[in-house]
Amino acid sequence: MANSKTKRYGYWRRHLLIFITWLLLITLLMLLAAVLFENDPDGQGIKGWLHDSRYILLAWRIMVYTGLAWLWFYAVLPRLIAATASPAYLRRLEWLAAGFLLFIELVNLRALVA
Repeated sequence: MANSKTKRYGYWRRHLLIFITWLLLITLLMLLAAVLFENDPDGQGIKGWLHDSRYILLAWRIMVYTGLAWLWFYAVLPRLIAATASPAYLRRLEWLAAGFLLFIELVNLRALVA
């Protein structure tokens, strides 16, 4: 049976592992950015790559939005509705988030058709 001392160490060990993981990920992203800036200082190569792969990136964003919507409607929303007295607030937030994503994609649509 675990006593309070092992529970406490497990708590700190888990948080230390999370911290080290985040630190490693941030370091890797900074190294990736440094390599990109070293190889393409003015960003024209990356700009061309983004322009050439704009349709694939649109499909990627749609898949991410679909995954987030599935997670929201099947995992998060039922628990929130059960815990909330008035689900009208949740519906308002859903419409606000959907409108925000639609606005972002309409702004990106200009670059997509150009």
